Amino acid sequence: MSSDVDSVLGPLRAADLGVTLMHEHLLVDTRTPAQKEASHLAEPLALHNHYLARRNDDHPHSLVLDSVSEAIDELRQFAAHGGATVVEVTPRCLGRNPAGLVDIARGAGVNIVMGGGFYDHHYHGELVHDRSIEELTERIVSDCLAGVATAMEGGAPVKAGVIGEMGLSWPAADCEHKALVAAARAQAATGKTLIIHPGRNADGPAWALEAAERAGADPSRVVLSHLDRTIDDADALAALARRGAFLSIDLFGSESSFYPYSDFAMPNDAGRLRLIRAVGDLGWLDRVLISHDIYAKAHLLRYGGEGYAHILRDVVPVMARFGIDESASRKILVENPARALTGHL
Repeated sequence: MSSDVDSVLGPLRAADLGVTLMHEHLLVDTRTPAQKEASHLAEPLALHNHYLARRNDDHPHSLVLDSVSEAIDELRQFAAHGGATVVEVTPRCLGRNPAGLVDIARGAGVNIVMGGGFYDHHYHGELVHDRSIEELTERIVSDCLAGVATAMEGGAPVKAGVIGEMGLSWPAADCEHKALVAAARAQAATGKTLIIHPGRNADGPAWALEAAERAGADPSRVVLSHLDRTIDDADALAALARRGAFLSIDLFGSESSFYPYSDFAMPNDAGRLRLIRAVGDLGWLDRVLISHDIYAKAHLLRYGGEGYAHILRDVVPVMARFGIDESASRKILVENPARALTGHL
């Protein structure tokens, strides 16, 4: 197992990763075709409509992050609070922009690890539907080993440092399962970490882990994302960790119990910390990862959101109240991400 992880500016050693956010987006477009078509009719995102845009997650101006300069400014806040690395998991079909990520990494002074995968069936199009498992596997392996060519003058191809996020619905569509099998095979071929967006059902993460492992993935290099919108029971999370997976509690900053995509009652940040403490009490703190999953303007500081520094600025200072001491905090933010990304500390 290599002790390096590929960032958009080149390989990094595990010891160089520092404080790491394991699931974020810097440049992404999650609008549906209908939302894109209606974008010109929507009023600008502003104070009077920010709450509804955030609660319902449907404002077409909010659902696209396309400004390199804004991303640089936002990430500088993360760096100013001690942040070092961001894992950017935007799939190809949601507007992954390797050249833009290079510019952001240079401008913000932050390590960026790029993903390589496909989201759920609503966004697949010909990228997935018209290709076999073998073709998809080859594409992902190429992203990881050869890299993605850009038009940047004198620039080397940008390598994907992780595979994913791989999007799944519930139950998983056939094309999503096909893409997941390809990703698992690519993980076996490259040794890269596989990051999965499970279906929104309590059984979704276990199904995804089993399907990935059956297709050849190493479960100890699989990250199951968004578990704080899927499972609220520490024993169930511990069962996933026992099978080898990393548990990503990655919606920090989302403080409303309302979740527009299922009837799951979302925790606030205090609830997330209590869940992490409970998982730690069961002996599985070394499998916990945290992040914000910022993917919309309503999440950014300049538009009234929490921003990429929220965990370091607002959450870490109160962790001790929930029984998560400084050593545990370092494990979650530094040691566990390094192990997840490289297999080493």
